[in-house]
Amino acid sequence: MINTERDFHMVGGEGEISYARNSRVQNKAMMETKSILDKVTQEVYTGLLPRNMVIADLGCSSGPNTLRFVSEVINIITKCQNKLGQLDLMDLQFFLNDLPGNDFNHLFRTLETFKKANETNHEGEIVPAYYICGVPGSYYTRLFPQQTIHLFHSSISLHWLSQVPEELNGRKKVYLNEENIYITKTTPQSVVKLFQEQFYKDFSLFLTLRHEELVLGGQMENLESFNLPLYGPSVGEVDEIVKNVNLFEMDHINLFECNWDPYDDSQGDIVHDSALSGMNVAKCIRAALQPLIASYFGEDILNALFEEYAHRVAKHLEKEKGKFAFIVVSLKKRCYIKIGS
Repeated sequence: MINTERDFHMVGGEGEISYARNSRVQNKAMMETKSILDKVTQEVYTGLLPRNMVIADLGCSSGPNTLRFVSEVINIITKCQNKLGQLDLMDLQFFLNDLPGNDFNHLFRTLETFKKANETNHEGEIVPAYYICGVPGSYYTRLFPQQTIHLFHSSISLHWLSQVPEELNGRKKVYLNEENIYITKTTPQSVVKLFQEQFYKDFSLFLTLRHEELVLGGQMENLESFNLPLYGPSVGEVDEIVKNVNLFEMDHINLFECNWDPYDDSQGDIVHDSALSGMNVAKCIRAALQPLIASYFGEDILNALFEEYAHRVAKHLEKEKGKFAFIVVSLKKRCYIKIGS
C-alpha cells in the first residue's frame, strides 16, 4: 500500500535521473507564470507594507527551481523598495515546505552558492535581508500559526493527492482499475469519480488550511498542472471548488501548455527525433515518480520500466506531440466585515 507522506518525494541529489537535473518542464512553467508572481508579490508589498514579509513555497522539492523562486521574490521586493526610495528595509522570511522524504540537505547545501550569486546580481543595490528555512510536512495539514503568512506559492504540486482513493486501497482488495495505475481510456467512470472526489476533498481542505494561515490581504499564487495519487482537474473544476469553499476571491485563472519534451521549445506539431524526445520525457517523469514506484514494486524493475516507457512515448510522438497542461491561479483572502452585535 502506498503511503504518500512516507514514500513520495522527487529523486534527490544531482545524478543523471535526479529531479535537480530533470526539472526543465517545471522551470518553463515558472517562466510562463513569472508575470503573475510579480503582480501578486507587488500587491502584497504595496497593499500591506509589512515590516517583515513571510513567504511560503509549498511542495518546493529540491531542485534549482526552488531557489529560483526565492531569487525572483527578492528581485521583486528589491525593485519595489528602490523604486519607492524606502530606507527602512523589510526582512524576508522564506519557508520551504515539502514532505519529510524531500532532499532538504541538497537544497541547503546550495544556499551558500545561491547567496553569493544573489550578491553579485544585486551589486550596488540595497537588498532586503532574507532568511530561509525548511518546513517538512504535508500541505494537507496545518503548517503555520494563524495569520502569519503573507504570500503562499505552489508550483506544479497540487495535482498530487493526499492519498489514493480509499476504495482503491490494496488492503480492501477492491481492484476496480485493473491493469492501470492512473486514469486511462479503459478506466471505469466509477474510478474516475473516485479521483475527482478525492481531489475535491483535498483541494477544499488545502484552501481552508491556507485561509487560516494567511494574513488578511495576503495572497496565494498557485501553479497547478493537475492508482498514482494525482489528478488533473479542469479549469472549471478548480474554479468551482474555490467558489464553493467561499474563502477566497479569484484574482486570476488561466491555462497554458508546454511540450512533453522539456528540451523541445518548438511550436510546430512535428517531433524531429522521437526516440531522443522519448528518453527526455522518461527522465523527467522518472525524476518525479521513481521513489513512489520503488516503494511499492522495488528498485529492480526501474531501468526496464522507464526504458519501455521511453519507447512508448517515442511511438506516441511519431503520431502527435504531447502537451502538459498547467492551471495558474491567484487568490485573495476574502475580507468579512461584521456589523452590529
